[in-house]
Amino acid sequence: MPGYYMFHGGTNPVGRGGYTQESRESGSPNDVPRLSYDFQTMIGEYGRIRRSALRNKLVYYFLRDFGDQLAPLEPLFPESSPTDPEDRENLRWSLRTEGTGGFLFINNHSRRQELPTREVEFLLRSSPGDLTFPPLLIKPHTYGFLPFRMTLPSPGGDILLNRATVQPVCRIPSEKSDSFFFHNFTGEPGFLEITLPGEETATLLTFPAGGREMALSDGTVIRVLSREEGVYALTERPLPFTPDWRMINEGTYEIDLERIALFLAERGEIYLTLDLVCDRGELLLNGKLVGDLFYCGAPWEIGLKDLCSSCGTGGPLVVRLHPPNRGESVYFDCPPPDRAELIKISLSEVERVPISP
Repeated sequence: MPGYYMFHGGTNPVGRGGYTQESRESGSPNDVPRLSYDFQTMIGEYGRIRRSALRNKLVYYFLRDFGDQLAPLEPLFPESSPTDPEDRENLRWSLRTEGTGGFLFINNHSRRQELPTREVEFLLRSSPGDLTFPPLLIKPHTYGFLPFRMTLPSPGGDILLNRATVQPVCRIPSEKSDSFFFHNFTGEPGFLEITLPGEETATLLTFPAGGREMALSDGTVIRVLSREEGVYALTERPLPFTPDWRMINEGTYEIDLERIALFLAERGEIYLTLDLVCDRGELLLNGKLVGDLFYCGAPWEIGLKDLCSSCGTGGPLVVRLHPPNRGESVYFDCPPPDRAELIKISLSEVERVPISP
C-alpha cells in the first residue's frame, strides 16, 4: 500500500497565541510558511488536483484490481543497478516475480539531471521458458512497468497476458465481457500477446503510439491509453477576463476582486494563478494574512472561493513578494530567485473529464 507524508496540502490554523507553523525558532530543523502546508502535494492546499495525482491514479487503479498478483512477488535487481544517483550509463530497472510471471519495472528518470534516450531489449529466463521483449525506445523521464505471464480475470475464464509493452491500469467488469485498460507509458507503438481460455495459440495485438481500442474474439475489450492520457484529463477553462492589478511599490501588488466576486457567486471554485519569482510571498485580504509561500519555481495557485467567503471582497487582494536575502544559504530545487516580481496573473476553472470505455 502506498504511503505519503502529505497527500493533500492544507493550511496551518492560527492559534490563540499566534501562528503554529514549524520553525527553527521553535526547535524544528527548518522554517516553513506560517500558513501554507502545501508541499507541492498531489492535491494542493486549495483542493486543486495536480498532474502528479493523475499519474499516480494509474498505479492506484492497478493496485486495486491486480494488487493481489503483485503482492506475493519477490523483487530482483540486476548487478548493473546504479548505486550512484549521477550514473547516466546504466538503465534503472528491476523485476517482481515468483519465477514464472510478474512485472518488469523501468525507470529512466533521475532527479536534477537529464538521462539519455535508450534502446533496450530484455530477455527473461524462467522455468516455463524464455521471454523476449523486443527493442524498446525509452525516452528521458519515462517510467512504468511491463507485465509478463499476467492473469486477466474474465467471466469466460482467465486470460493469459504473455507479455506486453504497456502498463496494466485497471479492469472494468460487466456481465458479458470485461474491459481492460493499459497505459502506453513509452509513447511508442507496441503490442500485447494474449492467450484466450481453451486456446493454445497466442493472439498478437498491435497498437500505434496514440493507443487503440481492440476487441477479442470472446468479447473482451482491450483499450490502450496514449502516453498523455490518464484515467482523468484536466481541462483548464480560462475565465474571459484578467482582473485589474497594479504594483503599488517595489514587491507589492494589488489585485482587484470586484469582477472576480461576481463570477464566484455563479460558479464553483476559481483559481488565481500567479507567475512570479521571489524568495517568499504573502497574500493579504482586508489587512489579514490569508496565504503565503516559499518559492519553489512553480506558479502560486490560489483558490478564491473559501478565501473570499471567509474574509470578504471589500478590499483588494495584496500580494507582497520578498527578494532573496543574499546573506542566507537556502537550498532550491530550481534556479534560485534573483529578484521579487509578479510577472503575470490569470484566472481559470478546472474540470475533471472522465474517459469512459
